[in-house]
Amino acid sequence: MKFSLTPLSKFKSSLPILLSITILIPIPLLLWLGYLWQIAPGMPFLDLLSVEKKTFVVLGDPQQTSWWETTFLQRSNNRKVTTRLFQFIAAEQPDFVALLGDLVFYGANHSNWTDFDLFAQPLQKRGIPTLTVLGNHDYFGPDSIALANVYSRFPQLSQQHWYLRIYGSLALIFLDSNQSAMPPSHWQKQIHWLKNTLTSLEQNPRIQAILFLAHHSPYTNDLYSPDAQHLRPWLNLFFSSPKSILFLSGHCHGYEHFVKQKKHFVVSAGGGGPRKKHLQGPNQRHPDLYTGPYPRPFHYLRLQLQKSHLHIQAMGLFSNSLRCFDEFSIPLPTTPQ
Repeated sequence: MKFSLTPLSKFKSSLPILLSITILIPIPLLLWLGYLWQIAPGMPFLDLLSVEKKTFVVLGDPQQTSWWETTFLQRSNNRKVTTRLFQFIAAEQPDFVALLGDLVFYGANHSNWTDFDLFAQPLQKRGIPTLTVLGNHDYFGPDSIALANVYSRFPQLSQQHWYLRIYGSLALIFLDSNQSAMPPSHWQKQIHWLKNTLTSLEQNPRIQAILFLAHHSPYTNDLYSPDAQHLRPWLNLFFSSPKSILFLSGHCHGYEHFVKQKKHFVVSAGGGGPRKKHLQGPNQRHPDLYTGPYPRPFHYLRLQLQKSHLHIQAMGLFSNSLRCFDEFSIPLPTTPQ
C-alpha cells in the first residue's frame, strides 16, 4: 500500500483560513458568555427580625427552568407559579421570609437575577425582612460575578456564608452546604463555628429551640439526588443538641417530611424549580410522614411560634388558589426564662 504526502505548500496556503476559523469561532461564544456573565445590582433585603405576628415563611428553590431543560428535557417553566407564591407570601405579611437557596438557575446570569428581583418585588415593597442560604445554582458561573449578585441583595453573606439570627425564643442557624464550592479550611471553619454556636445556644436560657436551615437535604427520597452525606458532621451536632428540633432544606424539588431520632427534617423545595421524581412505597430510602401523591405541590411553609410548640403548615398552590396540604406541630423542648 502506497501513501502519498500532501505537499507542504497546500497546508501553507490554507493556514490563514484555519487561523481565521480558530480565532473567529470563539468570538460569538465569548460575546454570549459576556452577555450572560454580568453583575446585576439589586436592592438589599431588610435583615431585622422582630416578633410581631409570631409567623414566618420558608420558601425553597424559586429558580426558573433553564432554556436547555425546557427544550431538551421537556421540563415545565413555572414562572407563573413563582410569581403567585411570592404574591401570596407578601399578602400574609409574615415577620420575615427565609429562602433555602437556588434563588436563580445560574448565579452569574444577569437576566436570572432580574427575574428574581421581579418575583421578590412584593416582599421588597412591603418591607418584609428576607434572609437566605446559598444553593448550588447560586454559585454557577465565575464566583466573582455569581456571589456579587448574591451579596448586593443579601449583604450579610458578604461577611460569612453562615450566620445566626434570633427570633423570639427561636434560634435560626443559616448554613452553607456547598462543600465543593469552598476551600476545605472554610468548611472546617463553618463546622467549628456551628459547634461553638450550639454550645452557646444550649446554655442560653432565653432560647427554647434551634432550627437548622441549609440548601442540600441530609435525607431525601429524590430519585436522582441521594442523601447529602457530606452533612454528617452537622447531623452529629444536630442530634446531640437537645434544643435542635427542625432541619429545613431544599434542593430536591418537592416536599418531604421525615422524623429521625425524634427530630424533624423537612425538604421544602417547591418555589418553582422543575419538580423531580421520588422513590415511592417500599423503594423509599426513608419513610415519609406525608403520604400525598406525586408530584408534590408547589408550596411554601408557614411557621407559627406558639408558647409551647412550633406549628408548621405546608401551603400549596392548587389552580391558582392556596391551601394547606400538610401540617404538624413540634413541641418546644424548654420553657423560656
